[in-house]
Amino acid sequence: MIGTTTASEFGNRPTTESALFGATRNPWNLERTSGGSSGGAAVSAALGIASLNQASDGGGSIRIPAACCGVYGLKPARARITLGPLLGEDWGGLDVTGPITRTVGDAATFLDLTAGPAVGDPYWAPPPPRSFLSALDERRPLTIAVAYERDGETVDPECSAKVAETAGLLRSLGHAVTEAAPSFLPLEQPYLVVSTIGIGVLDLTDEQLDLLEPRTRVIFDAARETKAVEYVRALNEMHLQARKVAEFFEEYDALLTPTLSRPAPPIGEIGKDIHGAWNDYRNWLCWTTLQAQSRMLAVER
Repeated sequence: MIGTTTASEFGNRPTTESALFGATRNPWNLERTSGGSSGGAAVSAALGIASLNQASDGGGSIRIPAACCGVYGLKPARARITLGPLLGEDWGGLDVTGPITRTVGDAATFLDLTAGPAVGDPYWAPPPPRSFLSALDERRPLTIAVAYERDGETVDPECSAKVAETAGLLRSLGHAVTEAAPSFLPLEQPYLVVSTIGIGVLDLTDEQLDLLEPRTRVIFDAARETKAVEYVRALNEMHLQARKVAEFFEEYDALLTPTLSRPAPPIGEIGKDIHGAWNDYRNWLCWTTLQAQSRMLAVER
């Protein structure tokens, strides 16, 4: 471990602009965001500060900054890397630990070094038949679905063009690529409930709550007003809808999408209204918040 990197407070924002440390700037354009919540890890990878950068992801906190900074981010399968010793699960199982790196090979090395359960973990992902690094040598044709928009959300032409370019490359490598996608819209509302509770359950004193950034405090207050029965219903609905999405992957090996609906916005532009921030984030993150429930290939842009 050579140091720590910045993140948004409790991982609650898709940008890294903290009241404590200021904005973590995009290394390709200092006026634009590095993404979040693990913005510092992505900048570290982009600048070559470290080869293996640890991050976490519940609704895009690995994939968003990786896309903004032009590096590789992987959200592993649930329980692939233990959340112990402090947590059994986080965000109802949506939040996991994973790598942000410059190469796919480095991400595979990260998994080989960190994957596996801790003693007493409530569940864990089945171990792979061989190392993740050696799996990079595997070559087989895949059946890949590609989607340029999600449930009617607007996508910047530059992002769509990158998806089309990647789809063409995959076809040239012998993969079958077809335009198709399931609907993720039914997952949105339960996701909001689960993610809000995931932040609001953190054990903070009243004095500590008074030190929070305004948006974080709004989330804590909303979590405390949410009934337990609402949370359980949201979990049940998420599992129900996830099963429907999983049926899609009985036919397709992966889904290729934009990571974000538009390139990294200027610092301070997105989420200004703390009460209406989700409306700002909703279109920009229309893929990452729901990829938690499915297997996807996300194009870095």
